[in-house]
Amino acid sequence: MAKINFDISKRLDITVKRGDSFKLELTLKDSSDNALNLYGDTFHFAVSTPNGIMMGTDTVLPPPVITANQQITDDENTTTSDTSDSSYVEETAATGKVKFEATATELKYNLEAGTYRYDIQYVDATDLVDEEGNARTILFGNFIVKDDFSILA
Repeated sequence: MAKINFDISKRLDITVKRGDSFKLELTLKDSSDNALNLYGDTFHFAVSTPNGIMMGTDTVLPPPVITANQQITDDENTTTSDTSDSSYVEETAATGKVKFEATATELKYNLEAGTYRYDIQYVDATDLVDEEGNARTILFGNFIVKDDFSILA
């Protein structure tokens, strides 16, 4: 029996301290190790409680506890990072970088100590599926919040 798997996501568990700042920077590259051009692309980062509420045969998922949506609009991220490509321009070479941040205050008041789940979805504006950007979950896993007694924020 043949199989095909469209799931490109990778599991990465993240552990943070409650009341500390959070910063996650990713660099996305193609199969040739060139940074992707993310100009115009959108990323969604969501942290939710671990379980949905079962109602009959449907699962109602809880709303996200933390969300971060961003569209890459940096004009410096507009050309290829492939130095062998004739369109390569060093000053505007693609970096493939996307950053997610939460302040110490956000982590103090939005999350109690415990285990949550998260995922990051990438919407590629140049790769269309039925006139919409191709959406793919790229990372998922547990978002573990450890308690911290010295919360200064």
